[in-house]
Amino acid sequence: MATANRTKDVQSYTLVSTAPSLPSTPLSREDTKDDYYYRRRGKAWLPSTNCTCLSSLLAGLALIALLAMSIVIPIIVTLSTMTNEMSSTTNTTSIMTSSSTTTSTSTTSTTSTSTTSTTSTSTTSTSTTSTSTITTTTTATTGISCATVCTSQETCEAGVCVGIGYLSCTLTWSRPGDGDLVLRTPNNRVIYWDEPGPSFWTDQGSLDVDDKNTTGPENIFWSNSSSVPPSGTYYVCFEPYKFNPNASLSNPITATVKVRRSTSTTLYFTRNFTSPQRDHYVCDYNSITLMGSFTYP
Repeated sequence: MATANRTKDVQSYTLVSTAPSLPSTPLSREDTKDDYYYRRRGKAWLPSTNCTCLSSLLAGLALIALLAMSIVIPIIVTLSTMTNEMSSTTNTTSIMTSSSTTTSTSTTSTTSTSTTSTTSTSTTSTSTTSTSTITTTTTATTGISCATVCTSQETCEAGVCVGIGYLSCTLTWSRPGDGDLVLRTPNNRVIYWDEPGPSFWTDQGSLDVDDKNTTGPENIFWSNSSSVPPSGTYYVCFEPYKFNPNASLSNPITATVKVRRSTSTTLYFTRNFTSPQRDHYVCDYNSITLMGSFTYP
């Protein structure tokens, strides 16, 4: 029994020991220096010298590329700057040309404006002439027919016959009230309601019509049968003696004086009075009631 068991043990051992084993010398395809051998069997391996050379080559190419970029980029920037400067120079030239064109246009515009100004001046002159004509016509049509026939030494003024001759001054005003005509002669004689003449103190002039409550007329004159009026400058004034309401900005009084001279043309003086102030019959070139001045003959 013991011998039989030992035999089985030996046989069993023989089976194990006779199993195929790796050959002591590997085949040429399974050379341990070949990477393929280790990859086929899942064993760890180190990269070969060929792989290390490839990495070095790639790193060198990268360095070369960086060096090339460090050289090329500044060149590109420089070229770009030069291009911008050239573009700027071109733009400047274009602006100068545009400026020259603008100057030429401005000259043409100035010529046109000058022509327009001349036309405007002509229009203004025509308008002034028209206004003057209207004023003269209005004054001439203010007459009212006289109830009686005036003599050859008189004329009808605002419905009243007034004296004429060498010289006459006739006053009317715009609304009812008591207005007074005042005349200073070249000899500083003053003619008005309180010194009516004719006398030495009036240089033979005479106040022949005095109105106290309507719109005139009042008249001072030198008849052809009297002495000739003194030569020189005369001052004529309007005294707003009594009006209701008084003269104001909202209710002015418009006075008109007609001066007839046998040796010259007829004169008209018109003024708006907006204040009740009076000059108390002084009537000179400083008077606030002055209507105007004239010379005789």
